[in-house]
Amino acid sequence: MASRHSPFPPPASAGSLLVPSRLARALHIGLFGVLLGGGLAGLAPAALAQSRSLSEGRVQYRIPPGNLDDALGAFGNTAGIMVAVDPGLTAGMNSKGLDGVFSVVEGLDALLSGTGLEAASAPGGGYRLRRASSRAAQVSKLDRVEVTGKADPKLQVYETPGSVATITREDIDRLPPRTIGDVLANTSGVFSVGARNSPGVSVNIRGMQDFGRVNMMIDGARQNFQQSGHGANGAAYVDPELLAGVDISKGPVSTSGGAGMIGGMVNFRTIDADDLIEPGRTDGARVSATTGNNAYKFSGSAAVAKRVNEDFDLVAGVSRKQLGTFGFGTRGGLADDAYYTKMSGGYLSAQEYWSGLLKGTWRISPTQKLKLSYLGFDSKVNLSQSGAAHSTVRRDTFIADYSWQPGNDWIDLKSNLYYTRTRNSEQREASEVLGYSAFALQYQTSTVGGTLENITRFRLPGADVALKVGGEFFHDWTNPQAQAADEGLRQHAGNDSVWFTGSTPDGQRTMASLFTEASVAHSTWLEVIGGLRYDWYGIQGNGKQYVGSIINPPGVRPDTTSIYTDFGVNRHATAISPKLTVAIRPVEPVQLFASYGRGMRPPAITETMLSGAHPGNLFRYYPNPNLLEERSRNWEVGANFIFNDLVARADSLKIKAAWFDNRVKNYMVMGIIKTPAGDSSEGTYAPRAYVNLQGPFQSKGLELQADYAAGVAFGSLAYTQMITDPGAGGYDPYPLGSLVGAPSTSLGQPGNPSVGYLLPPRKTLVLTAGVRLLDKRLTVGSRLRLRSPSRIQSAEQFLDLHAAQYSGGQVYDVWAAYQINKSLTVRVAIDNLNNRNYTELNGGSYFMAPGRTATVSLSAKF
Repeated sequence: MASRHSPFPPPASAGSLLVPSRLARALHIGLFGVLLGGGLAGLAPAALAQSRSLSEGRVQYRIPPGNLDDALGAFGNTAGIMVAVDPGLTAGMNSKGLDGVFSVVEGLDALLSGTGLEAASAPGGGYRLRRASSRAAQVSKLDRVEVTGKADPKLQVYETPGSVATITREDIDRLPPRTIGDVLANTSGVFSVGARNSPGVSVNIRGMQDFGRVNMMIDGARQNFQQSGHGANGAAYVDPELLAGVDISKGPVSTSGGAGMIGGMVNFRTIDADDLIEPGRTDGARVSATTGNNAYKFSGSAAVAKRVNEDFDLVAGVSRKQLGTFGFGTRGGLADDAYYTKMSGGYLSAQEYWSGLLKGTWRISPTQKLKLSYLGFDSKVNLSQSGAAHSTVRRDTFIADYSWQPGNDWIDLKSNLYYTRTRNSEQREASEVLGYSAFALQYQTSTVGGTLENITRFRLPGADVALKVGGEFFHDWTNPQAQAADEGLRQHAGNDSVWFTGSTPDGQRTMASLFTEASVAHSTWLEVIGGLRYDWYGIQGNGKQYVGSIINPPGVRPDTTSIYTDFGVNRHATAISPKLTVAIRPVEPVQLFASYGRGMRPPAITETMLSGAHPGNLFRYYPNPNLLEERSRNWEVGANFIFNDLVARADSLKIKAAWFDNRVKNYMVMGIIKTPAGDSSEGTYAPRAYVNLQGPFQSKGLELQADYAAGVAFGSLAYTQMITDPGAGGYDPYPLGSLVGAPSTSLGQPGNPSVGYLLPPRKTLVLTAGVRLLDKRLTVGSRLRLRSPSRIQSAEQFLDLHAAQYSGGQVYDVWAAYQINKSLTVRVAIDNLNNRNYTELNGGSYFMAPGRTATVSLSAKF
């Protein structure tokens, strides 16, 4: 959205002049207001998913009374932001000055007090001045007015010409999440596919998931952990207790975070000092504790922040969670189903974990800032009812963020460097059915990466331009290990170990990207954003590929000896991905936008170098070094609506609607193949490898997101209609070639059920409504969740047998929060009030969800 108030002098024909001194002051406090008013929103629709709003920083100001333009210039330089000003609004005005520690919002409110003006956040960052509403102007004339509050964090969502979303801390607190996936429940087009028997989460956006199709981050650091199994392929381990919010961008992105992904980005933002320190103070703390029934034993956290001086602050936080085995609901007809009861993982839903963070921010100068962060996570989950088999996940993330904003139009620099290591150490029990001994396993993924980007702002005739140029890279390496627990079986385990290490192989993958994006804004009604990304990736590794087996003489253990041959992978490729967005504002409350973008996802380490066999040698896995990278094409048309004073004074209704159409060429999926030796099996126990589909994988649909807020009432709506077409399923059944002349086979032919997919629900609706009573100290609300059944297409028969039994149903949740005093709040919530028996998406299947769960929470801020 373009700013309505440009800091540039109008042309002579406009009938107004701006003297040089006025121009200098306007430039000083922040040029290119048109860009700030919305051009920057399109600079990176994903910027919402990577950084926090500048309005949350707190800085020491010492601005003397005097000319308002001069005061705003000093404020902008100190805060490191830009304020778009129409000189006609501020002509002849003075300011009372500013002295003390303020956030940007608080400082602007104080600086503009009595002027009849107010500052509104601009879509791409920064602020623009406008005349205050008549009611606000009247209030500003009072002798003394003290207002404490924050700008609406969701406003930017509805001012951005693209599909973005944000989840606030308030949203998270309403219904305490059992697992991190619950945090995403209210967002259109976004589905959690993490299992309830794991503290990790995998995210599906518009039908895209697994192997990095969606970029999951914590404070901008990629979480690329990979472990194959009966579930999602990839997980991020995040503690909801230490989150400040979640930022989401859907579809391809041409700036930071967009490398190697085609579905979208999810950035889990952890708490900072400004989330804990109240205005006018230099320290703050928050303590919370939650307990409930249905095995919701305990969840609690404590976090403290200290602003040592105006240049340095520290944050520390710790969290603990204990969950037992939850019970299923009793209404819906699935509770007695043997498959869901035994296989869904509900009986293994017990878990416990610790989480912690430590951050330090150093304001090197008024224009430079350095932040160092450590984020840790440690969990334990039982893999058997006895507890003898268990999984311990440890994640360590280190991040360094640096920004430089000298206050000119040429440099607005942001960068980060991060390292993440996620390790899952498992103890597996021996299996008599599959015929292997107990094993000690370890799966580890390490990632080092970084981003660097700069925004330059300038003006062309009739247009304001913001040019973003930057780059990013990341490097993953995996290290699987497997060792038999029984010393006497170590020799036999030499064959068995590949069952566990081959399906999550050892390897390395590197990706580097250069990008540029220009946002051009004309007047207040037109904005064009064009982006171009160049991606390069390389993948390296080696492994052992199964060739055959020899029957050993009688009495020799094992009965057969498996024969493997070495293989190696070393390949790379490049891609150029453009993106174009056009946004117009035909009338004030409405913004229409359309975008076209392309993306590229390289093969993952697992997809390329899969080997070994399913435990028990049920079927063999084979690598595919010749996999082609996925290429996506995305169309999107949508609209933003912002209505104020619609039903009642000072109420607001914000709506975002979008229709999307995403097609992926060379989509990768596991399929039944023929080995080079011409393996004759084609059924359940046939060999498998990852292959490229010959036809496009398509997902399209409609998304609707809305938020309503009034003095005593609020509500939201999230609706998604998905139309997913995986195509006919044709692929090359000989990915490794053939040594026997490639005999004819029905495998790989379109329509042959030799590949499988798990698709998200066709329709979802989440409706939330609440009221604030007793001078807003009491909040009462409810939520309705509706889902229609998904279409499951799978080569695995047990999924087909239960596809018809999947139940969407209606699930009701209620909550209430009462603020006892300024510091203490108590909350009660009931999730699944009607005790619905229903299933949830879980990567490779649908698992049972918890039944009715009541919780009580107590939180305190000091």
